[in-house]
Formats: sequence, structure tokens, C-alpha cells
Amino acid sequence: MGILDEVLQQLQQQQGKGQPQNAATGADGQSPLLVIFQELLLGKPQGADQPAPRQQQAEAPRGNVSAQQGGDQDASGLGGLGGLGGLLAQLQQSGLDDVVRSWVGPGENKPVEPDALGDALGKKAVTQMADKTGCNPNDLLAQLSKALPGLIDKLTHDGRIPTQQEVSQRLRGQ
Repeated sequence: MGILDEVLQQLQQQQGKGQPQNAATGADGQSPLLVIFQELLLGKPQGADQPAPRQQQAEAPRGNVSAQQGGDQDASGLGGLGGLGGLLAQLQQSGLDDVVRSWVGPGENKPVEPDALGDALGKKAVTQMADKTGCNPNDLLAQLSKALPGLIDKLTHDGRIPTQQEVSQRLRGQ
């Protein structure tokens, strides 16, 4: 699966063991953590029949990503964030603007604390993700906080937020 496989391998190496904690392969052959990344970045639950809303291309955030692509914090399901653009907008609106800007394009990626990420995503979304992966919310946030900066950096390597179609292609390694 390209970029996501790389991120999961990096998490595994950091933990010094096989798979990330509680991210065993499910019945469909995919890691629950992999499914969470797909849902956050593509803006739709995997296996959903309806396509995700198409996002516009945007330049690297000089101001606020939210002005380019809106997210919905109270939306039902993880796909309600609106994909990569919606996720970035939500993180920025939650006080992580400087951190998010460092992830888009070249340069050093600033870390994000698990608690800050959890606050930005919202308790409901974190609980849904934790339930889906079968791990506790703190462990999930620790894994997400390690993986998201590099993953978003790779997806936005050219300094702009890609369309949903481009995100999907990049995640598949195309």
C-alpha cells in the first residue's frame, strides 16, 4: 500500500517488535491502524459505498488550511473530518497551526503531543478509532502522534495539499 506500509513499518521498528500494539491484521487482511489512517486521510470509512467529497487542490498553508478546506469536528464517523484537508484544518483550528504547517512541504516536522492530538481530534473520534483498532485511546494517540507528521509530510512533499484522488493514489504507491 505504499506510504502507509512504510509508516507502519517505522512504527514497528520504533516499538522494537512485530506489529504496532493491538494493530494485528484483521479478517480483511488489513491492520486496524492502517484502516484508521485511510479513514483520516481519505475522509470516508473504508468499505463505504458513497465516495468522499472531492477536495480542491490547495497551496501549502501560509495562513489557515481551514480557509481552503473545512473540517467538521462534530461529524459522525471518522470520515466526517473531510479527508486530509479537513484533518489539517481541524488540527489548525484546535491550536496546532504551527505544528501542521511544519508537516506540509519540505523542512523539519515538528512533533505533536498525543494529548494535544487527542484534544484536536475530539474525544468521540478518538474513542471510535480506539474501538476500531482494539487498543486504548492513549496507545492509539501515541501511535498517531508518531506517524502523522511523517505521513502528512510525505503526502504533501510538494508543498500543497493534494486532492482526495491524489491522496488515494499516493497511499496506494502510484
